[in-house]
Amino acid sequence: MRSPHSLIQTYVPVTDNARFNEIDEHYKRNGRQCGICGEWKINLSDHISTQHTGSTYALISNGEATRDKRRSLAQRRKNQRLKTNFPPEVLALVRGMNDSLPPKVRYSGGRFLKGPLQGQEVTGLPQFFEKSSGRLKYCYMDLVKKPEMSPKPRAVFRRTCNMSPAEPFPNKSWFRGSSLSVVTTITTNVWTPDKYPDWTGPPGFLAGKDPTWIPKGLRQCAFCNQSVCDCIRKKVRHDEPCIRKTPNMGEGALARTDYEKDEFLGELVGELAPIAHYTDGWAADLFRDDLSPDRKEVAWCQVYPRYMGNWVRKVNHSCESNCVFESWNISGRWRVMLRATCQIKRGSWILVNYGEEYWQENHRCRCGSNYCVSDRDCRTRRAQETQEEKLAPGSRVSPC
Repeated sequence: MRSPHSLIQTYVPVTDNARFNEIDEHYKRNGRQCGICGEWKINLSDHISTQHTGSTYALISNGEATRDKRRSLAQRRKNQRLKTNFPPEVLALVRGMNDSLPPKVRYSGGRFLKGPLQGQEVTGLPQFFEKSSGRLKYCYMDLVKKPEMSPKPRAVFRRTCNMSPAEPFPNKSWFRGSSLSVVTTITTNVWTPDKYPDWTGPPGFLAGKDPTWIPKGLRQCAFCNQSVCDCIRKKVRHDEPCIRKTPNMGEGALARTDYEKDEFLGELVGELAPIAHYTDGWAADLFRDDLSPDRKEVAWCQVYPRYMGNWVRKVNHSCESNCVFESWNISGRWRVMLRATCQIKRGSWILVNYGEEYWQENHRCRCGSNYCVSDRDCRTRRAQETQEEKLAPGSRVSPC
């Protein structure tokens, strides 16, 4: 049962077990408040992924790619119910069709030329077979094949090469005009088209579409040639760092494990907004080059993680950083990725350079680096070293 709440409860440090138990019971009864729509939910993470963000990568539902987890789960439950009701003669027919050629007859019907059903005229079974390839749908593999003959995951993965990419997942519920500032954890970006009805971008911008979405015909992923993949899960480390207090920069991210150079530590996620919409220093620009007319890298939208995001929003600045934010096309979306520029040892702070433009807005850098952008003497040294680099290529000093 949900109880009404008009205000966000102020966080109070807990110092005794009784208070811990009280808070635990409160969450069990009322859930947690979603900072996107304001509702109180017992299972907040499921609510966010099904109502606001969609899945991190495309899911396969009935032979189609989708980011709608509700649709995927509903189809999965439907398939489970159907599996228990198939008569033996139907399963025998499906097995025979699966071993007969040509494949297109399995979906649309016709006469088989080879296999157990050679010469027979059959009616197509679109419920069991894919339209484009005639292959047996993955959800029915266990019905017509023995377990030891089931295809390996890699073989199933290859079938997505001709599948249309998943459509964008729009968020349709949010605090309209509210000053709610509770931080909500999300795993992928939130796109709310109705919040920015007049959103226009640079030349090539697809109005009314998720600005990170990649249309069919363009390369969907930098790591593979598939149209639907889960490389965002496979190519990114899942070792979340500790969030700890720093001496002079608030909270920061401390590595729990070692990272190698060029590894992806995570994705910066948040609310997607038009370029220059947010100017409080929290937004990061996402760049892409696949839709611009001259194929040049152009700032396409903002990723704003101030009130919704993941641990990457806690990464602090340093003028001698060990990571960098870069835009990459991975698993059907453009994303702002955090990549290691050198080896990072366990117990080290994860740091990124915010850029000199950030410090021009009345901010002062507190990193304490010998190359600090806010240190006048440092700026002189940097200018001298830059001049020396021009005269002697290859003499650049690496901060790592």
